[in-house]
Amino acid sequence: DLSSRRPLSRARRPASCIPRAARSASVAGGPRRSSHTHVSGHNDPPGPPPGGDLPAPPIMVHSNIRMKEFSEGRAVFTGLPAREFLNPLGTVHGGWISTLIDTALSCAVHTTLKPGEFYTTTSLNVNMVRPLLETSGEVVCEGRIVHRGSRLATSEGDLRDANGKLIAHGTVSCMILKPS
Repeated sequence: DLSSRRPLSRARRPASCIPRAARSASVAGGPRRSSHTHVSGHNDPPGPPPGGDLPAPPIMVHSNIRMKEFSEGRAVFTGLPAREFLNPLGTVHGGWISTLIDTALSCAVHTTLKPGEFYTTTSLNVNMVRPLLETSGEVVCEGRIVHRGSRLATSEGDLRDANGKLIAHGTVSCMILKPS
């Protein structure tokens, strides 16, 4: 339940909804909003929505990946498989699945950052347990923090189809960096 959690500052919003230039500025106390929490479809034009939120980075727009919700140590993203992401065998390419998993798990780490900190993924491990089809519909990936140290954070998560069936699961390690 997100309503019982304390709001995160804009400086701690996951990177998928904060452009690089805006990430360097620390703005405390803003409401917890995502530029795509209100989105029901995946065909939004790029750019800031009417509420003044910041736009998602281009990779999220072009890969049909959207933030659904987040809280301290947790991030949930949705993805909509499309023909553009199919491999030669007709299933969704593992690179698209890995991108969605890396996004959700890394953004779970992002929610734990202090103002001025940033991170980079150092390792990504993805286990695909069944094929994902273009006709599968919207999938959901939830990332959760496992460990948050001063220099390294790890998270884990899973990707599920609309029926709750596990498609893939994975882990991410992120190096926490501080300005010099």
